[in-house]
Amino acid sequence: MKEKNDLASIGGYLLIALMLWGLYQAYVAPRFINCPLGLEAINTLYFKEGESYDINSDGWVCRQWIRKVGNFNEYTVWDNFSDTTATPSVKLILDDDFNDSVCSWQEFSDINTESECIPDRYSFKVKTPGYTYVILPSKQESYTDFGLQVDVEQVGGPNYSLHGVAFRYKDNTHYYLFAIRGDGYYTILKNDDGFQYLVDWTKSEHINATGGNALILSAVGSRIRILINNEEMGTGIIDDSYLSGSIGLVVGTFPDEQGAPVIYFDNVKVWLLEK
Repeated sequence: MKEKNDLASIGGYLLIALMLWGLYQAYVAPRFINCPLGLEAINTLYFKEGESYDINSDGWVCRQWIRKVGNFNEYTVWDNFSDTTATPSVKLILDDDFNDSVCSWQEFSDINTESECIPDRYSFKVKTPGYTYVILPSKQESYTDFGLQVDVEQVGGPNYSLHGVAFRYKDNTHYYLFAIRGDGYYTILKNDDGFQYLVDWTKSEHINATGGNALILSAVGSRIRILINNEEMGTGIIDDSYLSGSIGLVVGTFPDEQGAPVIYFDNVKVWLLEK
């Protein structure tokens, strides 16, 4: 008698499975045909809390995991009704390890700063407290959707000096800034004729107090995501003030600092994320 009950239960499970499969074929599977070649449709219910890519609010987006290039491992996401003829790509367009005989970044020296390309790195020293500097490439390029990585290391000065990258840079008073401090804090700022916090100074155990740190970010549309040493910080932020611009290296000091921080930058990489 028990054997018959077991068989009946199995039959019931199979019937439920067939019904679910029918619903899947009727309502879910067709979503796949709306995605560009190489992308998968995914319900936004499966995304992390706080993520929002669903422009049409239909619960579905197209997604592709990008292959890992260096330490950059990001996925691109498009709404379900984006251009279905587009194919996604990731292209490494900048890879600077500072071994070239010609420096491709600004170099200058004055009463406040000393900066130069030296073998295997770019060195920047701030001698006066209360300054924030953005060092731009000699040839500036404007990027829209991109990934950026840079290795940074503080080798001198107070450990609360900030160092990091500027991105979507328009001019001296309009850009985003992603920076860390040697005492283990990170931030994202927006300079809009004055600095505004998008992410206030936040402590992270993933920041090396001594030694180098790999800073990684992706900017896709209005979505900004940051990683430190391959660990994502939070779930990202949304800000559409600047949707394109150039990149730069950043060193800053606070007005009450004592001592001159020295920051090394190395292995600057930029990937374009395109449809």
